[in-house]
Amino acid sequence: MFFGTLFVTGVYDLGVVHNLLGNPGATVNTIKEVISHPQALEQCGAYIEKKGFIPVEAPNTAVAATQVASSGRTDIAAVASIETAMLYGLNVIDANINQSSTNTTRFAVFSRASNRESQSHNHFIMFFTVKNEAGSLGKAVSVIGEHGFNMKALKSRPTKELIFDYYFFVESYGNIYSEKGIRMLDKLSEVCSSLKVAGSFDREIRLNG
Repeated sequence: MFFGTLFVTGVYDLGVVHNLLGNPGATVNTIKEVISHPQALEQCGAYIEKKGFIPVEAPNTAVAATQVASSGRTDIAAVASIETAMLYGLNVIDANINQSSTNTTRFAVFSRASNRESQSHNHFIMFFTVKNEAGSLGKAVSVIGEHGFNMKALKSRPTKELIFDYYFFVESYGNIYSEKGIRMLDKLSEVCSSLKVAGSFDREIRLNG
């Protein structure tokens, strides 16, 4: 089945902190170009514009750091994490240069076995497809809401099995193994053509970057 055999056993939010990294001898005044992943450059756009740096895109921050380190130049810098600086022997010229302090990257922990059912779980993830009938998706979403679950995300992806056939990803607060969770799953099975609880876990954790 397209849902796969893995289960999500935890989700973690890692805070993103961008720094200006350069070779020994480089300073803010010597830097002319900054290299990084396009998203990192965008997140630091105000800083880059204020300093008058020329942004140069790289496939990822590690490649950017490698290019700066291997060049030996003091007029280019990378935008990346402190860990990247340590890994590639670069200095932190300026720290915390991203505009927003709330940028995060989400990581999921996968396992071939699901977490043991627990009443302490307050997050869950599930996938489903709906029957090829008018209003079937609306019915499925209504079932979730009618049972008191607050969806955090609802996304669709093609199944790759049939043209214009989609599966739906739901991330929600609540305990899927509670009495109302079981009732919701029973009701969903009536309006969905396939259904899988992909993960149930205690809570999300935000880690400092």
